Amino acid sequence: AEGAIAISVLSHCTALVKLSLFGVGIGQQGMEDLIKVLKQNTSLQLIDLRNNGLQKEQAMDIMQAVEHLPNLEHLCGVPVDGLKKGTVKKVLLENLYIGEGESVIIMKLLRSNVSVTHLNLRGTHIIDDDLPDLLSFVGGNSNLKHLDLRDNDLSFQSGITLIESSLPSLEVISGVPVLAVRTNDIKALDLGGMDIGAFGSSIAVYMLQHNTSITSLKLASCNLGPWAVGDIVKFLQKSQVLTELDVRDNDFSLSDGFELLAALGDRRRQINSFCAIPLAGMLRN
Repeated sequence: AEGAIAISVLSHCTALVKLSLFGVGIGQQGMEDLIKVLKQNTSLQLIDLRNNGLQKEQAMDIMQAVEHLPNLEHLCGVPVDGLKKGTVKKVLLENLYIGEGESVIIMKLLRSNVSVTHLNLRGTHIIDDDLPDLLSFVGGNSNLKHLDLRDNDLSFQSGITLIESSLPSLEVISGVPVLAVRTNDIKALDLGGMDIGAFGSSIAVYMLQHNTSITSLKLASCNLGPWAVGDIVKFLQKSQVLTELDVRDNDFSLSDGFELLAALGDRRRQINSFCAIPLAGMLRN
């Protein structure tokens, strides 16, 4: 009710500069009336509609309604003007009440952006359907160094697709140091407890094919499953320096574990710790 009343009052305003309706409960009818308000206030610089359950379709309607606003700087916490002009280098939207609708606004604005170097979209309701916009951004922005997509509903397959489309200049994806792994500038890779999820772990496992320098690989509690066994096996078969491997608390079967162990071959004697088991010591005795 409060949201509807607020929109009713706003219908008489034509010179608004800042409009914040954060969490007022606008509702479906209120959102439709709000679009009319946005169209008649050409001086708006800030519009905040977060925490109102904004849906994707509504977000698209709002973006169309504000296209004519020449001075708009921020829309639902997103630096609209900076992204369009390429003046924003870091976009950090974690813990900023970015919902399903707001994520649409972010994705559409990022699609053609080439200026952002650091992008944190952790927990911003990004899903597999947003992948085309993500790929357009990641594949076309050579300035991008750090990308964080943890705590979103992205599958392991989306992770593989994204890393295959990313540029070699990208350094870190969701906590995974992809550049260091690719260039063999890392000896210990520990991703346990970093909440990388299946999306992030698929990127880590995929990148192992490029690495020959890692001596300690810890992927405990990384949402790994049978889909990851093949790539890990390939890494184990070619690695000559690995001495520690931890893949506990993942969705691996007993046969998966035997397959990983078999991939080490005679080099099992150099593995000091296999999932916390002192493998080398046991084999020597």
